[in-house]
Amino acid sequence: MAGLVYATARAFVLDGFNKKFLEIQRINPSCATYLVDVGFSHWTKVHFMGKRYNIMDNNIAESWNQVLKEAREYPLIYMLEYIRTMVMEWFTVQRTRAARSSSVIAPKCHEIMEENFESAMAMAVRPISDFEFQVQIRSGECFTVKLVEGSCSCNEFQSLSIPCAHVITAANRLGVSIDTFVDVAYFEETIRHSYEENIYPVPSVGGNSTVGTASGTRGDLNPPFTRRPPGRPKKIRILSRGEFKVKLCSH
Repeated sequence: MAGLVYATARAFVLDGFNKKFLEIQRINPSCATYLVDVGFSHWTKVHFMGKRYNIMDNNIAESWNQVLKEAREYPLIYMLEYIRTMVMEWFTVQRTRAARSSSVIAPKCHEIMEENFESAMAMAVRPISDFEFQVQIRSGECFTVKLVEGSCSCNEFQSLSIPCAHVITAANRLGVSIDTFVDVAYFEETIRHSYEENIYPVPSVGGNSTVGTASGTRGDLNPPFTRRPPGRPKKIRILSRGEFKVKLCSH
C-alpha cells in the first residue's frame, strides 16, 4: 500500500493518477477516504497548482526536528549557536563540493538524466514538424514532444524542468545538446551562488553592554516577562496536522 500511495502521489498525468487511486480504493477503501480528506492538492503532483519539482516532504520543520534532537536540551542561546555553527559547516561543505565540480549540471540532476538517457535508447521517434516529435515506447504508447515550447505530453518535463526520456530521444534525433533543456536552477553555477555567502560567529557582548530597543531608545536586553508552565518541559515533539501515533505490536 505504501508503494502504491507513493506512485499515486508522483503521477505526472491525471489518467495515471486516476488508475492508481482507483486501485487504492479497491484494496483499502479507508485509506482512500483518508487521502481524499487530506486533499489531493496537498500530497499529489498532478493536482498541485505550483512547482513541486521532485520533492515530496511533510514539513521542513520535521527535518530540523531530527537534526536538532541533541540540541533540544540546550539553553536557548546555546541552541541558536548550535544551529548557526551547523549551517556554517553545511555552507562550507557545499561550497567546496561545488568548487571542485567540473560539470555544468548538478550531480543529482545528472543522475536523473543518465537514467532517462538509458530509457530513451529503447524508444522510437518520428518527426511531426521541425521541432515536434512523436516518441513511442515499447508498450506502444506514444508521447508528443514540443522542443520549442519545452513540453512533453507525459508532463514530467514540465513538472521537473529536467529532460524526460521522451525529450532526450527527440533532442538526439535533432542533434541538439540535452543540457540546453535543463532549467538554470540545476546548473552548478547556480548552486555555487547559493552558498557563496559566509556565516560568521555572533560577536560576544560585554557584561553591561546595551542594545537598541524596538522604540529606538537604548536599554538593557532582558528576558520577556513570561510565566513558566508547571511540570518538566516536554521532550516529545508535537505531532503535525494529519499525523498520528502508531502502536507497534510486539511478537
